[in-house]
Amino acid sequence: RDNGFTESTGGNFQYKRPLDSHHRDGLVLKVLVNKDLKTLKISTVNNKGLTAVDVTKLAHNEMVVEKINFIFDGFVERNVLTEV
Repeated sequence: RDNGFTESTGGNFQYKRPLDSHHRDGLVLKVLVNKDLKTLKISTVNNKGLTAVDVTKLAHNEMVVEKINFIFDGFVERNVLTEV
């Protein structure tokens, strides 16, 4: 429940952060960890959360990819995630 994660009613942990971009709909990074801490799901979606967006296929995606990497580097530094 720290590091920006919130607990859902089902007991899972969710992290949601907007990624400022030039994409007109805006992008949101979503990370979901199941309550047993064994399953990790990562997605980038539009600001409504309904459509998955592949950031590797966006034009001028360098800033978005850099922000995602920064977030995950922080998770590794704070031992939230382990790099494998």
